[in-house]
Formats: sequence, C-alpha cells, structure tokens
Amino acid sequence: MSLLGDFLEFSVSTPDIRKSADFWTRLGFAQAVTGDTWRHRYAVFTDGSLYLGLHEYEFESPAFTFVRPDLAAYLPALEASGLSPVFAKTGDDEFNEAGFRDPAGCMLALLEARTFFEPHDYPPVSLTGGFAHYAVGIRDLAVCLESWADLGFAATETDGRGDVAGNGLALSLETAGAGRPPRLVFAADSSARDRILAQGLSAGPQVAVDAVHDGFEIISPEGLRLQIVDTG
Repeated sequence: MSLLGDFLEFSVSTPDIRKSADFWTRLGFAQAVTGDTWRHRYAVFTDGSLYLGLHEYEFESPAFTFVRPDLAAYLPALEASGLSPVFAKTGDDEFNEAGFRDPAGCMLALLEARTFFEPHDYPPVSLTGGFAHYAVGIRDLAVCLESWADLGFAATETDGRGDVAGNGLALSLETAGAGRPPRLVFAADSSARDRILAQGLSAGPQVAVDAVHDGFEIISPEGLRLQIVDTG
C-alpha cells in the first residue's frame, strides 16, 4: 500500500447528478453500489478500470480519492512527505477524511473507508473504449515524479512525459501540455465517435491528437474533458 492508500475513485462535483448519471449511462458505464456515507447525493460509474465518483456537492474538483485506514494516525507522515494540507476531518464522531495538494496542483482526497462496491451488472461495455490514464499538464516533471515516488508509486519518465502507476492509479504528467486542461484519456476503435453520436451525445471533430493517432473529445456535464484516441 502506498502512503496515500489504495486508489478508490476519481471524484467530481456535479450540480445535477441526474444529468450526470444519464450521460455516463449512455456511454455504457455501469453504476456501482453506494452506501450512505455522504449526506449529499452520490453515485459511482465505472467502465471496469475507471471509477468515477459523482458528488452533488461543491468541493475542489476533480480530485484523486484514496482509502487510507487509520487515516488520523497517518496525517503527520503525509504532511512530512511534502504535500500541502487543505483540510482534515478526523473527529471521533465523523467519517474521517483529509485533503492534500500535490506539486502539480492536483487535489488528493483520503478517506478512512470505502464508499461503494462493484456494480451488479459487471463488467460494463463502454462506448469510449478502454481507459488509459488521466492526463495533467505540468511544468516541473522532476519534482512531480519525485513526489509521487516518495508516496510509494511507480514514477517513470519517457520523452518528457511522466507515468505514475500503482494501487489502482494511472496518471500521465505531460510537460508539453503545461497549462492545458486535464483530461481522461481512452483508447478506442475508429467507430467510437459514431457510436457515441448515435446515443444522442455531442462529440468534437476527429483531429490529430499526436504524431500517430487521431481522436476526438467529449465534454461531460461536470465539465470533464474526455479524449478518445483512435488506436485502429
């Protein structure tokens, strides 16, 4: 287990959870079984690799959310690792959670226990293809990679791009995309765009996403950018 714990979900704030749920259902994501941890409305959708937590609640979004048992006892070690504390709720009479910010500015949320379980209808078949990674544009790759490595993740560099993996997390750090909005990246075949349009969803034009691949983007109701890369 990493210092952060096990990756649980990619948490997103939504003003309208019904609209969000309809969008992800149309994309072919399955709904997980959630508990009653939160007072706000909450749903989790998955394609089998990506777990997206939709919270009808305002917070610093999106956030990488992990489960770290005995969370309160680990907070000093997390602060000593160089992460910037944002909040901590560790009272005996409340569900323990804490938030930190990594050197790239990403929000990291830690919970004391899981908040959902696998869906009954599993595995799902997503129109977006297979989930590849969450991409973030950064300026100082060395600092970011060192920070993730110190937290217990595999952090490697290839041609100016950093890959962070482990404990269920798949993150791409891109120096060439510094300042570019973060995005969820999927790999699909060339018919993915037509299938998505057939569901009544909007999709951007097919364009070159790198020197080898074409692709297109979708914007979710929460404002997330989904990039679907044509892998043939």
